[in-house]
Amino acid sequence: MFQAWAISKRGPFVLDNK
Repeated sequence: MFQAWAISKRGPFVLDNK
């Protein structure tokens, strides 16, 4: 669930455009 930010590497909580 919180792996999207790790892949995006754009922010610690960049799950806004998920």
